[in-house]
Order: sequence, then C-alpha cells, then structure tokens
Amino acid sequence: MPRKLRFIEKGYVYHIVQRGNNKCAIFRCADDYHVLLRYVHEANNMYPCLFYAYCLMPNHVHFLIEQKENDYISLLMKYVTGKYARYINSKYKRTGALYESRFRSGLVQCDAYFMNCLRYIDLNPVRSEIVKTPDQYPWSSYNFHTKATTLSILSHHPIYLSLGNGLDECRIKYSRFALEKSENEYFNKLIRERTNFNGVIGTDKYIEKVKLQTGLDRTCYPSGRPKKTGSDTVFYQQSYPLKTVSDPVF
Repeated sequence: MPRKLRFIEKGYVYHIVQRGNNKCAIFRCADDYHVLLRYVHEANNMYPCLFYAYCLMPNHVHFLIEQKENDYISLLMKYVTGKYARYINSKYKRTGALYESRFRSGLVQCDAYFMNCLRYIDLNPVRSEIVKTPDQYPWSSYNFHTKATTLSILSHHPIYLSLGNGLDECRIKYSRFALEKSENEYFNKLIRERTNFNGVIGTDKYIEKVKLQTGLDRTCYPSGRPKKTGSDTVFYQQSYPLKTVSDPVF
C-alpha cells in the first residue's frame, strides 16, 4: 500500500511525535538525551526550523516546530533519527529498528489550539507520573516557558508573547495556565488523534481553510482501507468544534 501523502509546508506549525519501536526505551541515561539534542542542533543548522516546545520522554519525543522552507521538518527528522539510531545501536550493541515508524505530525491552528498543544507537550512528564511538577523534568521546554532561562534551539511564538507585556508577565501567565487550570481532556484527545493520523489540530473551518490553501485534504483518515457498511464506504472522521470547549484558554 502506498504511504499516505505527508503535508509539511513552510509557514505552518506542527506537533511532531516519534515513538520507540514496540514502545521500547530510546533513552537509557542522561548522555543519550544530550546526544539527541546535539543532533537536533546540528540538523537545525542545515534545515532551519523554529522550535517552540519539546519534550524527550523515555520512549518517545515531542516537538512543536515551524519550518522556514518546505520539507525542512522531514529532512531534519530524517537526519536526527538516523544519526541517533546509529548511535544507540553502536553504544548498546543492538540491532533492528529503534523507531516504530516514520514520525507522526499534526498541523496546529495558531490560537487556543497552539497554547493547549504547548501545555500538552510540557506536561507530558506529569501526565505520565514521572515527576510531580513539570519544572522537575530536565528534558522539556517547560522551564524555558516559565523561568528566565535560555535554550538556543527554542523560540517564543507570537501567541505566547501575546500573553503579557514582556517575558516576565508571559512566564507568569503561562505558568498559571499550565498549573492552575486542569488540563482539558477534549484538547488532549484531539491532539493525540489528529497527530496520530497526520491531521489538523484545529477547527473544522480551519481544516477547510488548509484544504483550500494547499489542495490537500487533512481530514483524519486512518491508514489502510476504508471500512464498509453495506454498500457505503465509511471513513473515520472526528469533529471537534471549538465552541464546545468549556475550559477557557487564559
């Protein structure tokens, strides 16, 4: 079966996920995390992208990226995953695939969806019960968003910067948003499903806008043949209109 057409164009923000094969660990010690980040820096020098968030979990990684040229995300991820897989196989004397498949990507609408995706990525270690508070986890962008710290690979998106007058106020408001309001499972489910199917993390209206701009249908269709009910072909499609969300963003 031919691979599903992947839409990665400049000017759009993507939630990227890459998982270990059979959910196996892809990081075994602190040095492994440092090595992967070094490869990300190397790749970003060749294929410049804007990184707004990241989280390196024991068996998968999350990135929130906007690329400056078409296909730079694909080229960047190919470089990083290829070099890192060779590093792990050599270091731990292992063979076989390190990753379960190509990376998954969800195109993120830059409004409430962007902020909830930012929080979703930063709170992954808490959701997985690795740490009690996100600031305790050293391999995510949470501290970059909430403290006066700098990471050369990370940038602040204009939506984040619109939270307040100056970075200090933005940090306070983002921290309050991340910690004082319970996560909205509506958004979390949407982020997971749309990313898994390389769809759009946004409203139905925005999906149609992307379709008009690019000529590509970003509705969430799973891999494989469509299911059939009688003589009718039925495609999987989830609709998440933003107006049904009860939890305010800020």
